[in-house]
Amino acid sequence: MITMGKQRYIMVVEDSPEDFDVLERGFKKAEILIPLLHFHSSMEALNTLLAFTGRSPESVAKAQQHHQYQQHQQHPTPHEAAGDDEMTALLYSPHTRPIAHEQSMDIGPKPSLIMMDLNMPGLDGFDMLERLKSDPDLCRIPVLVLSTSKSEIDIDKSYAAGANAFVSKPVDIAGYVRMAGIVKTFWFECAMLPAG
Repeated sequence: MITMGKQRYIMVVEDSPEDFDVLERGFKKAEILIPLLHFHSSMEALNTLLAFTGRSPESVAKAQQHHQYQQHQQHPTPHEAAGDDEMTALLYSPHTRPIAHEQSMDIGPKPSLIMMDLNMPGLDGFDMLERLKSDPDLCRIPVLVLSTSKSEIDIDKSYAAGANAFVSKPVDIAGYVRMAGIVKTFWFECAMLPAG
């Protein structure tokens, strides 16, 4: 059972178990007690966030269709070209493991911060960013992109999609400890975060 209650936590969307492990060790070595909730794919994380809002797959698909129509009439994306039925099937496929429905879960607040990789199978980080930032219930959650990429194209594309920060993954555990301390100081001590 996942019971978040009123506790603040960070959602980490990372397909690499090794990268999540070193991130978690960095937080522990920095003696930061903010829980990290790990999701192995963008789809898994997105389905859980949608469950927090209490919406059905049908209402989400309808909202996405309306947004896509307004924002991308002249420039259909590959997802749009696939059609609504296929999109709904992709978002709510059993392979995405929407854990809020598979486990006994007390639906808690949305995360205080999302840390996410870009290069993931299925729905990639850019697509997830666009979905989060176009959703009225999820758009206020700060998103920190944590990627091995240092490409200016990836950085620009991330900010254009709505990322609040872009950080290159540290190369060693000492770097992760430093980064964890900065994340805690800025996002949980200096910044004023939305209530939920």
